[in-house]
Amino acid sequence: MKLKIITLLTLLIFGISTVSATGINVVLANQNPDPVSPGNFVFINVKLTNTNSEDTQETFISFEDNQYFKLAEGEARERDLGSIPQFSSSSGSSSFIIAKYKLYVETDTPIGLNTINFEVAESGNVNEYEFDILVQDSNPSIELISSKLEEEFIKAGESQKYTLTFENKNNIELKDVVITLDLQNVESEALSTKSGSNQFFLDRINGNQQKEIIINLVATPNSDSKPYLLPITIDYEDALGNSYTKSVVSSVQVYSKPELTLELDSQEKYTTGNGRYTLSIANPSPTTAKGVELRIISQDSYEVLDGGFQYIGDLDSDDFQTLQSDIFVSDSDAALQIELNYLDAYNKKITETREIPLKIYSDERLSELGIGGESQGGFSFTTIILLLIVGIGSFYFGRSKGYKKAKRN
Repeated sequence: MKLKIITLLTLLIFGISTVSATGINVVLANQNPDPVSPGNFVFINVKLTNTNSEDTQETFISFEDNQYFKLAEGEARERDLGSIPQFSSSSGSSSFIIAKYKLYVETDTPIGLNTINFEVAESGNVNEYEFDILVQDSNPSIELISSKLEEEFIKAGESQKYTLTFENKNNIELKDVVITLDLQNVESEALSTKSGSNQFFLDRINGNQQKEIIINLVATPNSDSKPYLLPITIDYEDALGNSYTKSVVSSVQVYSKPELTLELDSQEKYTTGNGRYTLSIANPSPTTAKGVELRIISQDSYEVLDGGFQYIGDLDSDDFQTLQSDIFVSDSDAALQIELNYLDAYNKKITETREIPLKIYSDERLSELGIGGESQGGFSFTTIILLLIVGIGSFYFGRSKGYKKAKRN
């Protein structure tokens, strides 16, 4: 019995001395970068020291690939470290050995701590070591990849659905995404939401996933026709709970077509023949009409003598102008054919044709209306004859009265 116990103790002591005879201490000295982002390379420094009183012999280290970490191309998997000096683990010792490895981090590597594996062999004894590598996207990004209205433009005073599409540009999940529309910093506060908040919450966006939010966007009635910049703030977290904020800018195009009114303001003559006609043009719409040109096109029923083409220039909202043209009218049913050319707020050319009827009456109808052939300030033929008769009568009456007065004297 005593012999068995002595034999067992001898074997146990021998086993312990065999394990401890290696005396190798293996630690991860550092990783660079720390943390490393998926899809990138990381440099690993493994530090080996010897706690024994004798140098190690035939010491080797080898890296083992796994699902997330692969040996970089051109790197040696196994390294011959030779012997590690005795007591190199002592404080202040510089006899330790560093094994340097370059590893590739797969794009689908989870955020957080992930394990790498090494084998160290010394004099035929092999031990495995695991180290944690911190993986984290240094600046995980959510991008605004598109923003669009139902139509190309939104009209002042109206609403439209506005779709914003965001994409997680990383291979990792991002969570607690809060999207805020900074409507107060839109020029003239020209945009607002039809109802609800200006903030939108997305629980999570998976790696390389796209998500949309749809807003009922309103352009205020006094919005000018032009593009408006819409600032947007995106707040989100990664899987480790790190918070990020990103600012992006979208653009919304507001457009209202200029709506010009053109009327016959007055006319010098109400019969056929040569007369001066005054037109009025106005812009009651909320947007400017730029470079307005007016052209009166001659027809068989009339001929433009003067003022056939007139350049008006810009007509802002609520602006109006009057313009005059001399026209010879030969038909009582004449209507002016007018061509308008102008540019809208986006410099798109607009051409319109208008028809303006003239007020041409017969002498009988003028008599019924109680007006002469010409407007106030003008003289009809009948009026001129009457004035001549009155003038001649007054002349002879005055002459006769003067003759009688001279005869009495």
